[in-house]
Amino acid sequence: MGDEKRCPECLAKAYIANIKTRRKHYGSNHDYYVMDIAKLKENGLCRGCRRNKVAEGHTYCMTCLVKKRERDRQDRLKKTGDGLSRSERYSYGLCYRCGEPLDTDKRLCSTCCEATAKNFRGIRGTNAYWQADNKRVFGGAANG
Repeated sequence: MGDEKRCPECLAKAYIANIKTRRKHYGSNHDYYVMDIAKLKENGLCRGCRRNKVAEGHTYCMTCLVKKRERDRQDRLKKTGDGLSRSERYSYGLCYRCGEPLDTDKRLCSTCCEATAKNFRGIRGTNAYWQADNKRVFGGAANG
């Protein structure tokens, strides 16, 4: 069997029992996960290793944070091929949204710019909540 202390059948039974217990006490595995993370946050412990104190302003300790950032960078490298974060793309002359070379003087390439404009068309100035809020803050008619 290798290094395992239990046979595969016993592991499967334990897994099913664990799921049933979590559902009984917490409602679902997701609820258990949320409560577990909240408990770690309350105690100031790292989400990754569950032992060390968290780095200031984060939910991971510094060791796990460095490892997580490296994993994220590797994932970006596999996904986009350039390994750059979105905030760095513009300084290299790339569209910050898709990573393609810029063909406009904006932060978006012409394809992404058209898609963004199409998504926002008709939205501006139609939100009554913001218009009322602007009237309260600035007085008179809403700026739009």
